[in-house]
Amino acid sequence: MHHFNRSNLFALEDTGNLTDVICKYNPDLRQFNPNDFPNPDSLLPISVLYDRLITLEGREFNYISATQERNRGAVIHGAVCAALGYSIYEDDGRYPDLRNQLLEIKLQTSPTIDLGLHSPDDGCCIFSCYGKSYFSEDVRYAIFDGLVSKDRGTVTIDKVYITNGLHFTNDFPLFQGKKQNAKIQLPLPSDFFKK
Repeated sequence: MHHFNRSNLFALEDTGNLTDVICKYNPDLRQFNPNDFPNPDSLLPISVLYDRLITLEGREFNYISATQERNRGAVIHGAVCAALGYSIYEDDGRYPDLRNQLLEIKLQTSPTIDLGLHSPDDGCCIFSCYGKSYFSEDVRYAIFDGLVSKDRGTVTIDKVYITNGLHFTNDFPLFQGKKQNAKIQLPLPSDFFKK
């Protein structure tokens, strides 16, 4: 991942598809859950997401260990929910991480961004609700550039980058390796753990 010299809001506006669902006032997100579907009473403009999430810059978390990426992600996820104004932390493991804000959260402590199974520029329909479809380009990305201090056992949020799927590859060029972005899973026999 390219490291920038400061936090940045790369996509200054949301996609045109979100124009009719972006909230026109300052909502109280305590009345919503992070996994609720987006709606005009809760979906913050991308610039407001940036204003709220930039407050996490400088925040320090326990590193846990190199093999605990999911647990570190959960800590950041909880901090994001609080910074945005939700009263609860919620994570159902779906994409995007905070469906109510069409927000995918990435904590990066290495030179690469792990996009999982979804590419921001694939044009896929992510889900539909209330008669409206949302696409990969509409998803907003909060990328937290973390500095690891192994002697202190901490990760510090050094910079915050916000963009959306439409602009993602302009801001963070995708690695053009084998172009395979799928996780391989091997089924185990049903009696595997009984032995």
